[in-house]
Amino acid sequence: MNGKDAIIAKIIDDAEKAAADVIAEAEAKAKAIIGEADNLAEEYRREHLAGLDEEKKLILERRQAVARLDVKKRYLEEKQNAVNKVMEQAERKLNALSDKEYVALITSMLDNYAEDGDGLIFSKSKEKLFDKTFVKKYAESSGKKVTFNGYGDFKGGMILTKNGIDKNLTFDTILQDFRTERQAEIAARLFDDEQ
Repeated sequence: MNGKDAIIAKIIDDAEKAAADVIAEAEAKAKAIIGEADNLAEEYRREHLAGLDEEKKLILERRQAVARLDVKKRYLEEKQNAVNKVMEQAERKLNALSDKEYVALITSMLDNYAEDGDGLIFSKSKEKLFDKTFVKKYAESSGKKVTFNGYGDFKGGMILTKNGIDKNLTFDTILQDFRTERQAEIAARLFDDEQ
């Protein structure tokens, strides 16, 4: 090999070594960059998975809380329905009393609530039981000065009226008042689990 070929060979050999060094350095930098990117990706994944787990847990807790509230709401609605049915049944039973029992109940109510000067209004459905004659006999036996004021459009019970003020003793009103005052007690008897 002559001097010229040796110089060219030396230049090519040096260039190949330099290229190999550049390639090795680039591969090392690429490997370092890829490793750093992998580390960042893993850290990002861990942080976000932990966040996702936490978010999933919160969503699940919220849904469970809403479900519990829905169940309580539904349970209360069912309790109300049961109490409503009991009150409706009580009113039906009052209105289905035998004539003798019904007259005895109304007479007892008159004894407790009627005052001198009261006008008595009875249910239209009980015309055959209550009229001027009944009121006259009651007034004589009780010593109360009461008058017959006709019939009202209600299912059962009566209304006592005096000077424009009514005492509403219809069964519907009495039962509503009873329910308002005793709702918790009624529910406790029906559902002896909570009260």
